[in-house]
Amino acid sequence: MSDQLDNSAEPEQWAPVDLLERADQLSPQMSLDPGAVLAAGRQKVRRRRALAGGVGALALAGAVGLGGVLDPFTTDAPMVPAAVDWAQGLSVEVLDNQPHPSEVGRTHWQGELRSGEGDARPDLVVTKDGVQLDPIQAEDGPGDVLVYRSGTLVVAVWASPAGSTGERPLWNPGSEWGQGGDFMVDGARLWYASTEFVESADPGLQELYWFSEDAGHAASGAPVESTVLTAGDTRAVVMIDEARGVWGTSARATTIDGNVHIGDLVSGAGTTGWLSGPVVPPPNGGPAPEPADVVPTTIAVLPPGATLTPSDSATTEVVQGRIGSHTVVLASDPTLTGSVPQIEYAVGDQTYNLQSFMESGARTLEVGDVSVQLSGTPDGLQLFVAPGRSTVLPNDALEEGGAVLTAVAGGRLLVVPGWEPADLDDVQVQVTGDPDGWVSPEGAYAGQLFDGTPFVALALDEGVLAEGETVQAVGVAGGDTVAPHDLEEGVHLSALTP
Repeated sequence: MSDQLDNSAEPEQWAPVDLLERADQLSPQMSLDPGAVLAAGRQKVRRRRALAGGVGALALAGAVGLGGVLDPFTTDAPMVPAAVDWAQGLSVEVLDNQPHPSEVGRTHWQGELRSGEGDARPDLVVTKDGVQLDPIQAEDGPGDVLVYRSGTLVVAVWASPAGSTGERPLWNPGSEWGQGGDFMVDGARLWYASTEFVESADPGLQELYWFSEDAGHAASGAPVESTVLTAGDTRAVVMIDEARGVWGTSARATTIDGNVHIGDLVSGAGTTGWLSGPVVPPPNGGPAPEPADVVPTTIAVLPPGATLTPSDSATTEVVQGRIGSHTVVLASDPTLTGSVPQIEYAVGDQTYNLQSFMESGARTLEVGDVSVQLSGTPDGLQLFVAPGRSTVLPNDALEEGGAVLTAVAGGRLLVVPGWEPADLDDVQVQVTGDPDGWVSPEGAYAGQLFDGTPFVALALDEGVLAEGETVQAVGVAGGDTVAPHDLEEGVHLSALTP
């Protein structure tokens, strides 16, 4: 989920997780088991539980600095499948994402599952900003997941698979806000997750991943590979879905219940983790919860071809394993405060820090005299050079079939949305007025916009384009010829520059 998850319920104890914003769609998504919230339902329904923290605070470290969201889809004991006889005629509230007063313009969604006598499964009745919409019929999701769609809103409902210790949905790209939790129906415990997508996205659920004590699984039955890593008191199941380029982990962090993280592999790598955060008293003046007994931990997938560099810390315990062609690592250090164990790796003769690679190197392009970090945001493509030196190319300028050319200190940056060349090393750029003037860019980067649209960013030296010249075409070299990519919308010059 994305995610800026709601804490719209009133938990009995409140201990906020210490969070920092992510820079892209790689939010480290670890979890705490949510507190109970009572809700009156109709007919035979009595309880819904929304996302909320109820133990000592936990801060989470991830691919882009420190950050994370609470994950309501975990439990401290293996679950047995829930059996609900919807044919009795049931109803239950499953969603209420009432926006904070500061979230001007955000939609207030409320949802209730309802079934009539004889119905095999329920409809979802949603209220949008106080207006009730027509009932939404369930669609088949991965495995036994029920999926409901209403515009940019998607809601998934499921029962925990037998033996599951935690689940997490994988949404299509472009999910911006989310909420989830559990609810009781006729004595059975079910889970729900909702998310809101940006307008340009394709709303939908790709997969539901779940973890047993010793393996990761996909609800759809798609093949995934996994292994178990143990360091000290921390035990983690690490999973990779090679076909989707996704990895995940379900970890036991000492006394903390199951934590589930699912994220994209970035340049074949990924990282997440946690550390103790400050304990904050609840706003109602009640006693502060006890601090969580947490060992600072990092779980990671190394880039392809990398080898783990042994830690030089006598207090850091590091273990590694293999999943297919990937090296996965678990590092823990009970002596650390305010930081997580650092993982270093070697490629050839060079040694690198994984956290630094994930924060910058994995999505950085050298343009002219500077390094530009490229990150898809809900508003467009962010170009970040340094604090105070950034800009965002807006979504309406990033049309498929076109390209955007902008100046960056001592060079030019060309962004081509909707293009997926097979090999970036073969990419060529043609300058206007010179039909034979195909040149190789100084650097190339392939990524995704926030809504999942692929793009290629090309770095050009300042001298490639003379005064008054621009880019006419892009293409892929093959032998003595270049196969052009259709830029029917042309190349637009942008005055925005970081």
